[in-house]
Amino acid sequence: MLATTLFAILIWFSVSMSEQYRMQISAPLIIQSLPHGTGISSPVPREVQLTFRDTGWRLAKLAWKPGVSWTIDYPTLPRRGLTLRDFSEQLSATLGVQPVSMSPESIYISLDALASKHVRVQPRFTADFRDGYGQVGETLVTPESVMVTGAESLLGHIAEWPTETQEFSQLRQPIDIVVPLNDSLPALVFQPNQVRLQINVQQFAERRFADIRVEFVSAPLNREILLSTPRVEIVVRGGIDQLARINRNSFRAVVDYRTILEDTSGFVQPELTAPSTVHIVKVVPDRLSYVIRKKP
Repeated sequence: MLATTLFAILIWFSVSMSEQYRMQISAPLIIQSLPHGTGISSPVPREVQLTFRDTGWRLAKLAWKPGVSWTIDYPTLPRRGLTLRDFSEQLSATLGVQPVSMSPESIYISLDALASKHVRVQPRFTADFRDGYGQVGETLVTPESVMVTGAESLLGHIAEWPTETQEFSQLRQPIDIVVPLNDSLPALVFQPNQVRLQINVQQFAERRFADIRVEFVSAPLNREILLSTPRVEIVVRGGIDQLARINRNSFRAVVDYRTILEDTSGFVQPELTAPSTVHIVKVVPDRLSYVIRKKP
């Protein structure tokens, strides 16, 4: 019974592999031997999508072959551009299998003078934090800019370049990783092609600072401004380490005399400045009544 079962499986397998099937693969596209001092200025894909239709036996041979790619020497490039026929000729000579379709259907390659310039790196990431945690300070990227080399016509439109998008969830510790630059334009070469990304994540807390003196600016020498209270209290939120490093001298509360002149309500709100690492949650009182009088 076992021998009969194995024989039946072999017969079924042999018949199945003789049937026609479809298979898709991605083949890297490599353009080499460019003229000295030139770069590709047209949108050339990094790889092409190929669809094959043949017997299971032949497709299996293709599936087991590692690293199917399409390499073209620029001097031999046809003027009409690259099409499915060009790849079929190259592939059939090595595998005996021809693709029936290609995406994109045709590829045109144009050149321009090679140039280089520095561009700023734009970090791309999404992050959410555990309850009670958050980002403290700015996101740090090292280096802040990279050297990009490519066709001059391409570089003219590039002022900055993004990293590959990173996703972070439920953060409660700082992030310090190396991330690659986005590779959406194969014709560009970056040096370096990766950067260091640092995000300071800390547990958040609130702290209260009292007796912040309200200052006046632009007030004339012959005028005196009396406030309902000359000092305010503020509540700030930030990382525990950052809150431990600041005191009330880290804050300023300012009232511009020109703001008082434009006011019709009898109340003003002081403009507050604070360290960039903390966020002002509340000011008490949030607005002040005032009286202007002439100095004797």
